[in-house]
Amino acid sequence: MAQPSERKPRTTRRWVLGIFGGIFLLIVFFCSGLNFPVLGPQRSFATAIHDDFRLTLPPSLKVTHAARCASRDPAYFYDCDIAPADIPLFKKQLEDAAQTAGYKLADHDSDTRFSFGPPPPSWYIPGTLTDRQAMVVRIENSSRGTSTGYWFFFSASTGKIYVFWYAT
Repeated sequence: MAQPSERKPRTTRRWVLGIFGGIFLLIVFFCSGLNFPVLGPQRSFATAIHDDFRLTLPPSLKVTHAARCASRDPAYFYDCDIAPADIPLFKKQLEDAAQTAGYKLADHDSDTRFSFGPPPPSWYIPGTLTDRQAMVVRIENSSRGTSTGYWFFFSASTGKIYVFWYAT
């Protein structure tokens, strides 16, 4: 018959390994800077646009890739395809909704260099878009001391939209 004192080190070791394993996983999934695929990318992007702009996505817009960056401040990258004819209307709707909500809105010319904290996934390449138009929307929540925002990169000739969403 096993003595209780013989089991104690093994049980303690399991608890310690479980705690350190959990801490390690939390660091990997939330602080490592790695990009992880988003489950349900279409729904994720539609929810973000609806929550911040009160808009629905155009029927032709399809999210082909989405990734979440594991960082202290959340960040999402989206790669979208849309009918080229729908881009001007969608961009105008975003601008109008941002102005109505009192968000800070900035247009950047296509030659503006942009940088942001987390490393983007390999498929996130807005610098390669032809006739690229960039739009930056900053959403500040002074009551919570936080801000979120979007970088939109549109290409009307290719029907491509790259979106970077962040929160601080």
